[in-house]
Amino acid sequence: MGDELTPMMRQYREIKDQHSDKILFFRLGDFYEMFDEDARTASGILQLALTKRHDIPMCGIPHHAAANYIRRLIEAGYKIAVCEQMEEPGKGKTIVRRDVRRIITPGTLIDEFSLNSSANNFLAAVFAESGMQANGCRETVFLAADCSTGDLEITHLVAGSEGDLENLLCEYKPRELLVSENQDFFSKIKGSENMIINRLPAYVSEKEYAVRKIKAA
Repeated sequence: MGDELTPMMRQYREIKDQHSDKILFFRLGDFYEMFDEDARTASGILQLALTKRHDIPMCGIPHHAAANYIRRLIEAGYKIAVCEQMEEPGKGKTIVRRDVRRIITPGTLIDEFSLNSSANNFLAAVFAESGMQANGCRETVFLAADCSTGDLEITHLVAGSEGDLENLLCEYKPRELLVSENQDFFSKIKGSENMIINRLPAYVSEKEYAVRKIKAA
């Protein structure tokens, strides 16, 4: 089937494969287009007309109105990858270079027109240290950050204190919670209707990975 795809659709599929857990906004001229299952999902939530191109479901939105549509998808619990055209179409070009320039999740939404000005929009993370302290306990860190205001709160817990963690989640009401997939202590955490949980690969919580990301920033 890959040989039957146009160069543009092959490019779309390659980028989508890298962001399979997100709805991909794929820039085509003055529009962001969505295809396949993304189109079916978005058209239902956003009440857009679902059409087809070469038997591939698709729908689209004007790029200048994207903020409102993104907000509605975020409120429905979805993550968005925004793919932009990185060069102008030119004579003789079969396809323009495209790249994902923004990833938007419930906890990283910063558009002032999409946020409730009377409440914080927290992104939370929980991390348990791999080693034991002198008292035989494993320290656990809870972090809540509001990307739109710069507010940052850090709380230290004792691993196994599920009640304290639940209290913090009730207090901060994060829209998104990040946990490491290899930490069993958090395996029973369940998101509320207003919070999604992203279980990240174990290496993301390693110190060496964090240092590399900071140095590369």
